Amino acid sequence: MAERGRVLAKCRIKQILIAKLVRIQHPGVRSQKSEFRGYLVD
Repeated sequence: MAERGRVLAKCRIKQILIAKLVRIQHPGVRSQKSEFRGYLVD
């Protein structure tokens, strides 16, 4: 279970980093957010 928690934490960190990068590159773009959410789940 600890291993799974670590993997989930890593995924979470990756999501946050990607979200930050996307926000920096495309400020004010909200319509793509849902698109990226589907992309991150992959």
